[in-house]
Amino acid sequence: MSQRKTGPGSRAAIYTRVSTRGQETIPEQEERCRAYATMKGWDVTDSNVYSDHGISAWSGKERPGWTALERAVTRGEVDAVIVFAVSRAARNVGKLHAFVELCKDNGAVFASVSEGSDTSTATGRMMATIIGSLAELESELKSEFVKLGLKRVSDEGKWSGGRVPFGFRQEDGQLVPDETEAVLIREAANRVLAGEGLKTIARDWTRRGLKTKRGSDWSGTSLRDVLAADWHEGKILTHADRERVLAVLETNRDAATPRGDKYLLTGFLQCGVCGKPMVGQPRQGTRRYRCKHAHRTVIPADVVEQLVLRRCAVATREIEGIADTSKIEAELLKRLSEAEQAIQVWARDAAEAGLPPSAIRSGHEPLAARRDAIHQQMEDSIERPLMDFAKLRELALNPPKSNPVEDRAWVEGLVESVKVAPQGSASDDENRVEIVWREGVELHL
Repeated sequence: MSQRKTGPGSRAAIYTRVSTRGQETIPEQEERCRAYATMKGWDVTDSNVYSDHGISAWSGKERPGWTALERAVTRGEVDAVIVFAVSRAARNVGKLHAFVELCKDNGAVFASVSEGSDTSTATGRMMATIIGSLAELESELKSEFVKLGLKRVSDEGKWSGGRVPFGFRQEDGQLVPDETEAVLIREAANRVLAGEGLKTIARDWTRRGLKTKRGSDWSGTSLRDVLAADWHEGKILTHADRERVLAVLETNRDAATPRGDKYLLTGFLQCGVCGKPMVGQPRQGTRRYRCKHAHRTVIPADVVEQLVLRRCAVATREIEGIADTSKIEAELLKRLSEAEQAIQVWARDAAEAGLPPSAIRSGHEPLAARRDAIHQQMEDSIERPLMDFAKLRELALNPPKSNPVEDRAWVEGLVESVKVAPQGSASDDENRVEIVWREGVELHL
């Protein structure tokens, strides 16, 4: 399709994304994009603003806002797409190129506020590709430096200083795992994978008299910081285990929104007649969920929420627990450290030499492949046990007091969706409810 001419009155869509702290916030990005649209004379409606929060463009995880935007472009509903910066759209040049082509094929312009360019011209399309390539390279190098982080040592293998992170102790100027604290990190990781909330675990640790490195009581935030830290990768948590824990933490972060305070199952309930989402809508002071399309599909909120929580309490996931990295061979750990140091040295030397991006990437790839191969050897060399489901089930049947946010996170970890049949199709409300469990969930009813 030929590109539609953009000008006053053109329909514009805005995409915003934040993955880490310290970036421009979503409202700030939207404000800048709206100003750009006003300058161009483009119209932006609220329905054409798409956002993703806490999802990295580099992670490969699905971005609902981005997916919805792609659909809008494909349907020809927008004439232009505006982002604050090219890196907000994609840090993978292949994905960026694919989206630019999608816009081109459907007659839309792709515009970046920060870079001050759009794809209405050949020069603009070339600039988008170049900027995307540099963003991809920057993300790769930043990932390597962050991965090394506080666990990075000098060429002599010495700790570079600062507060010793939880899980480690200093020994002869080096950081070595403190097995007493390492066991706690693996315990917390297992409990997170089993569906417990961070605040619940933190309260339990405080009751047991456990303290942070600063001597403070544990909180959900301090526990998240420890589990999300990368300096213990390969030392206390294996690469695969850490990735699993990070995935759950990100899911639970998305679940920690005010919507769980009043209607726990928003986004989960589906009408058994039309399959569309049910919404929370009170009537005469009573909370309830209803389908806007099938008027007979209505159910009291307390009934369905308590039913789902009860069934979650006796549901466990047959998944592997966290591996004990203390059993990894010392030779493998040494080789991993050497591989990571080689990447660090190469990145520093290449930057100092002013090498072009293509040369930096070609030198980086074999070093990263060597590092990843050692990670895989570590994964293959260690036995990852199944969780102690007897203890987990006891905890589920006698759970500590939780709050709506933790309940929401619990449901997120176990439930795919909840289907509700219309009134009159069963003898009571509970028999109208069918829970679709996430893959791997095994019920013990």
